[in-house]
Amino acid sequence: MERKSALFSLAVAEVLIVNMFEQDVGRYNGANYGLLKTVFEVNLQLFLSKGSPKTRILFVIRDHESTPLEAHEEVLRTDLNAMFADIKKVRVSLLNLPGH
Repeated sequence: MERKSALFSLAVAEVLIVNMFEQDVGRYNGANYGLLKTVFEVNLQLFLSKGSPKTRILFVIRDHESTPLEAHEEVLRTDLNAMFADIKKVRVSLLNLPGH
């Protein structure tokens, strides 16, 4: 079901809004990183060609209280870079399989 939701969201959206509570920043399950990873994977499969449309990602942090936004930005960038690097590794290993 997650893959179908990801496909639909990418097909109709120019901007993907990720809405999370402040306390969920950096938490894999709380921030729905699993679904976001699925969206990235599908995005690579569908739109890898040059000139394909790009989907922008906007993070909305709800109930922000005291943590500086720069700290949240650093955590999100680190997590997303690690997630994207993992997806690239999986994609490269799949491309190296016989028959691809």
